[in-house]
Amino acid sequence: MERRFLFGFIGPILSLLCVLLAIALAPSFDWTIDALSHLGHWFRTDIGPNPAIRAVVFNGGLFVGGMMAIYYFTTLIQATTDLPSKIGFLGPTAMCTFLAGVGIFSENFDIGHLITALGFFFAIPVSAALVGLMWLRIMEVRIFGVLLLVLALLATLLFQPWTSIAIWEYVLAIVSTTEILFIVTLDKLEHLDVLKNQ
Repeated sequence: MERRFLFGFIGPILSLLCVLLAIALAPSFDWTIDALSHLGHWFRTDIGPNPAIRAVVFNGGLFVGGMMAIYYFTTLIQATTDLPSKIGFLGPTAMCTFLAGVGIFSENFDIGHLITALGFFFAIPVSAALVGLMWLRIMEVRIFGVLLLVLALLATLLFQPWTSIAIWEYVLAIVSTTEILFIVTLDKLEHLDVLKNQ
């Protein structure tokens, strides 16, 4: 398998798994009270001991997973000749950039963290909608565009920026992973070849 597909598949899954591993390292973490960002705090001990180890797992997973997905989308943009689709793929690329940014700007960096975390969660529905709208105009990928628009609607309905509760954040992270894996799978199965021959 080509490296770009490997990175596209592994990156988002790695991020989700590292979040779960960080939760396992935080015995007092509560899905209904805490925010996922608490796991990346370098000194926070109220959710469990060894905060630095937990922060390395959480922040490292988000950064590496985000960078792997950025690599995939960068190569996809380069391979795509359809200009609107190139523009559409900037959405998921930005979403992954914000994800990697959360890994850099942990909860210890107030403003940096706020910008990257909110940017990531806002980018989830926007990126799916952007790609979906671009694909509505091409018959061969129109149904996939509709599915991405449904995913964007679901993410919009789930997004609750006023709560910062882990359960909602993780569900949205699953939605973003679904979006990325959906695009990577379509690309791997050559359904996106039409975008490379426009």
